[in-house]
Amino acid sequence: MRKKEIKAAVVSDMHGNLPALESVMALAKECKYERGHTHQVERLALRIFDQLGPLHKLGRKDRFLLRCAAIFHDIGWLEGKKAHHKTALRIIMDSPILRLDFERRRMAGLVARYHRKALPKEQHSYYRDLDAKQRDIVCKLAGILRVADGLDRSHERRVKDIKCLADKKQVKMVCLSGKPLDGEFALAAQKGTLFEQVFARKIVFERQVCR
Repeated sequence: MRKKEIKAAVVSDMHGNLPALESVMALAKECKYERGHTHQVERLALRIFDQLGPLHKLGRKDRFLLRCAAIFHDIGWLEGKKAHHKTALRIIMDSPILRLDFERRRMAGLVARYHRKALPKEQHSYYRDLDAKQRDIVCKLAGILRVADGLDRSHERRVKDIKCLADKKQVKMVCLSGKPLDGEFALAAQKGTLFEQVFARKIVFERQVCR
């Protein structure tokens, strides 16, 4: 996707969603979210989404769900590390300040819930009630979010930018950084299982040195 197209996608993504995004940020702040890491994961997830449009074939509404899920993914830490992904889903579904309807809460909440640990299963709460199309969206967005989260393993925002190149066998993710990314690549590869399953392509990571 070209720069002009990406910019247009960002504008389109925000059309009519500003009040909702403001409430998403309000909830994140209420949960004492980690600002630096959260917005790095958000940025990387959206960069991956924007560059892989022909592969995932999702639209601006799905992009907004990914954005919300990225902001939400660690809010469960409010109650501790253990099962914080499940806690995040509960907080999202129960929050009185969140200006998202049930459908968007459920979809964004599930994507946030699947940013770590177990992959989606039919018996999981909320996921079991989705139809095939909704499940496909959740899995694609969660696959992207898991990789983006792994790419900030150090919470030091080492990846300055990312370029995604896809063919029929693999998706190469070239990460620009002035620092080593061994830990980031190791975790992103580990968390990339869902991405590889849903897109039927191997992820290859490459570091491009930048200042």
